[in-house]
Order: sequence, then structure tokens, then C-alpha cells
Amino acid sequence: MHKEPQRRINDTLARGVRLRCPACGRASIFETPFRRRPACPSCRVSFEREEGYFVGAISINLVTTEAALLIVYL
Repeated sequence: MHKEPQRRINDTLARGVRLRCPACGRASIFETPFRRRPACPSCRVSFEREEGYFVGAISINLVTTEAALLIVYL
């Protein structure tokens, strides 16, 4: 029962390393070396970022910067 989720995680990570679609693994996610496809040509899953995608990264950056400035100030 525990083996199925682990297999999915390993498959998804392997697809990421090979730059393949995370859903099906059949098609490349890039059209050219520097241009990502909007969707998978094989299974049609969208590669677009959802609203709020960067909120976590911005929050971590803000807290880290404020902590560093506080340490330097004190």
C-alpha cells in the first residue's frame, strides 16, 4: 500500500530530470532549449503557473532579508 505513492514520486522526479511531461512522461516540456511549451502535446496537461505561484518564495525572501537586516542593525 505504501509502495504506490513512492513509485509515483520517483516517476515524477525521473521525468523532471529528463525534462519530460510530469503527468504522462511521453513528451518534452520544451519546444526549443529556452522555450517551454504551454501544454503537453501528448496528454494536453497545461504547464502554466497558477495564481499565487510565487507567494511562498516572496514570503521566504522577505523574512530572510528582514532577519539579515535586523542582525546587521543590532
